[in-house]
Amino acid sequence: MIRVLICLGIAFAFLTCIVESVRAEEFFLYQYGGSVYAAVLQEGKVQNVPVSKSEESVLTFEVYESSCLLVVNTPDSNSARKVIQKDRRGELNVMIVNAFSLPHFDSKSPIAFNGKAVAYVEVDGKTSSLAVLDLETEKTQTLLTQVDKPLCSPKWSPDGKSVAYYSASKGSGFMLESINVANGTRTVLSSASKPTGFGSVTPRPPFWSGDGKKLYFEAAYGDKIGPNLYEVSADGSGSARHICAGLLTAFDGASGTAFVVTKLNVYSVLVTKPASEPKLVVEQAWWARVSPSGKYLGYYWSDALYIRNLGDGSSIKAVPDYRGDGPQTAWIGSDR
Repeated sequence: MIRVLICLGIAFAFLTCIVESVRAEEFFLYQYGGSVYAAVLQEGKVQNVPVSKSEESVLTFEVYESSCLLVVNTPDSNSARKVIQKDRRGELNVMIVNAFSLPHFDSKSPIAFNGKAVAYVEVDGKTSSLAVLDLETEKTQTLLTQVDKPLCSPKWSPDGKSVAYYSASKGSGFMLESINVANGTRTVLSSASKPTGFGSVTPRPPFWSGDGKKLYFEAAYGDKIGPNLYEVSADGSGSARHICAGLLTAFDGASGTAFVVTKLNVYSVLVTKPASEPKLVVEQAWWARVSPSGKYLGYYWSDALYIRNLGDGSSIKAVPDYRGDGPQTAWIGSDR
């Protein structure tokens, strides 16, 4: 059984030892094995501090502004049991609160966390459901249920009224859709994409624009081969607009800048009409994530995690010995 624990309020003093005396504007979180750590960049040096406890096995986590929800597997049950919060002093706090049941939680699909609710996928045999857990009312709402058409990778809209997600098509590939949480209205946002060259890998969640009017996702249509970046309107009008080739790895909603990986290099592109030409950000990089301030880019390359200063172009090796199949990383900090 999956149980969810969420924390609210100020940190308990006995937990401050997990991230003792560590302050920064932003923290680069990463999952290594079954644990989550925070890489803290201070005066040109990186300090790595544990966020989860050694006896816990983290399944997945998701960041929203200055909070992060962890889903962990404890000795007695599976739980989403912590929110890590960065307070105004720049300190990370870890707190434990009440438990909630999620009996068919699908750990293969990313979760979506907006500070007030968690959107996630449940799987029971051939049945796939998209559900929302309200952290204030402690009630679970099933938004959508399908048989033989898997759902995955939900993403909250900026206003918290809708959830975007992928739905498997009758053939191969996935369709991008959204659903209104209040009334259940579904909107088809894209036609089914053919495989992008990554086999049966679950599509990564799309990104919403800052105003919630557009979504950005990777797909392959027509004569396009491999992952390509597309834009669609959130109301479902019009067709998908092709922006550039590349795997969408990060998006800065404040500036409208997408970060894509092409030929193992990271490029940035302004998604305005017409879109700018892709600009090389860093060579030899993968799984890049941009910080909330837009100042840093965390990325993976050759069994190591790096943090790049997007201002002066310098990089520092944050985690020198990092191995994992599709590592999960994210930034936590003050959201713009």
